[in-house]
Parts: sequence; structure tokens; C-alpha cells
Amino acid sequence: GGIILSWSVGVWGVQAQQKSFIQGVPFVTNHTALEYRAGIQNFDIVQDELGRIYVANNLGLLEYDGKNWMRYGLSNTKVRTAFVGNKGRIYVGSQGDFGFLEPNTLGQLSYVSLADSLPAAQRDFDETWKIYGVGDRVYFCTFKRIYVYDGQKLAVISNDKRLDITFQLAERLYTQVQGEGLMEVNASGFEQIPGGDFFADKRVSNILPYDKERWLISTFSQGLFLYDGSSSTPFVVKGGYWKNEYLINFSARLKDGSIALATQNAGFFVIDRGGNLLTHVDKEAGLMDLTINYIFEDNQEG
Repeated sequence: GGIILSWSVGVWGVQAQQKSFIQGVPFVTNHTALEYRAGIQNFDIVQDELGRIYVANNLGLLEYDGKNWMRYGLSNTKVRTAFVGNKGRIYVGSQGDFGFLEPNTLGQLSYVSLADSLPAAQRDFDETWKIYGVGDRVYFCTFKRIYVYDGQKLAVISNDKRLDITFQLAERLYTQVQGEGLMEVNASGFEQIPGGDFFADKRVSNILPYDKERWLISTFSQGLFLYDGSSSTPFVVKGGYWKNEYLINFSARLKDGSIALATQNAGFFVIDRGGNLLTHVDKEAGLMDLTINYIFEDNQEG
């Protein structure tokens, strides 16, 4: 159960509600940029303990309480990622900046930059694309280096080569080093995982748990792979519905065990663990834009 939120590049965001994908196409509600009064590009979606939805938008951070929208503008407005932390903090990453919003004395969210405290030589990053929490630490992941915040100070994990997107699986972080492959992030740097060089020429869009022994790894343009801890094999989709040309921007494992694929030009697909199609949501199903950046399943049961 629950609600799937998928936000596209374009004027429209998408909210789809369903009890089971097997029962058919979910109900779709489109939220336009005119409604939420912000930019047309949306990226990460997170939810706090009160059920409020926060969306990383190219004109700030959006808050949706199920009825009303609010926008929090930042000094650098193109927000790429968000993470719900402790004490009411919403951590955000944007172009050339990262920090958090927290309630002020009036209860209104106010932005505090953490990147401002960095020396100039460590502020030369372009995008903070992902934020993750591991224990009491928050990781701000850029394409230049990874910054670790323990609540008091920042530490830096650096590499002499450009990073790509960073991913979290359980309590571990993984990133892709261009031309080298998948690496595990540790306190001292980056260590290639066994067989990680298989992805040296395949840009990864997400890593998901598949079973106790294997991961399901989605790539932007070369499909899906199963990784067993040492090697990778193609994950076969069945029925002839899939084309790698659709491009996988993001993948998500849903609460019922099915897998959602957000694509660049074909809406989103939901498949079972065997690769069989459960649902394809596109313009015929009610989407107003086929480019989906992110899929989020909220905490509502139903």
C-alpha cells in the first residue's frame, strides 16, 4: 500500500495512489508548477515523521502537507537533494552548497549553510547530488568529494578523480569513479569492490537489495544487472516491453518487493522480481510528462 510520488522534469509533478500494482493502473494526480509556485525541475523526495513531503526543486525546497505547498528559497536556489535528520532538521544539497533547514524561534524553517565553513580549496564542487545518514553522521556527496558532518564539524573524503552518483545500501556507501567502476566509501577514501570494474563503462543510476546474496544495479543506458559480491550478470526483463533506450534515471524497491523504474522518456515501470511487467504508467495512464527523475513511496498505509 501507500503512495508513490514521482516527479518529472517539466511543468508537472506526479502523485500516484494505489493499493496494488497488480490490480491495475494507479490513480494519478498531476501537480503543476503553477500550483506549487516553483521551478519545473524536481529531484529528491523525502518525508518527515509528521508525514510532510519535501521536494528538492530548482527554485528551493518545497514542503507539501497533503493540502498546501510552501517553498523555502536558499541562497543558492537549485536544490538537488534532501534528507530528513534529527531535531527537525532537513538537510539539503544544491549547486555549490549544502546545509540544513531547521525551525527558528517562530517555528519557521530557516537555512544554515555548512559549506560556508569550508576553506576555499574545498569549496570547488559543483553539485551536491545526494545526502545520506549513517549512524550519527550525515554524508554530503558531490562529484568532487564527499563531506562528512558529525553534528559539530566537517571531514572530507577525497579522490583525485571525478566521482559520479553515490549510493547507500544498508549502512554502507558506494560511489562510481569514472573509468574505474564501483567503489566502497570508507573513512580513508575509496576502495573498489570485487568485480566493480565491470561498471567502469556503465553509468549506475541506483543500487538495490535483491536478495540476501545479490544486489540489483540499474544503469542509465545499459539496463539492469545482478551483482553477487564478485561478478555481475544481466537481469533479464520478460515480455518484450523494455528498451534500454528508455534510460533508467532511478530505481526503487517498493514495500511489496516489486521494483519501480523511473525513465527518461517512457514514464515509469513497475516489475516483479522475475522481471515481469506489473504496471507501466505513461501519458495514457495520466502522466503529463514522460521524464521521471525520482520515485518515492510514502509512509501512508492504505
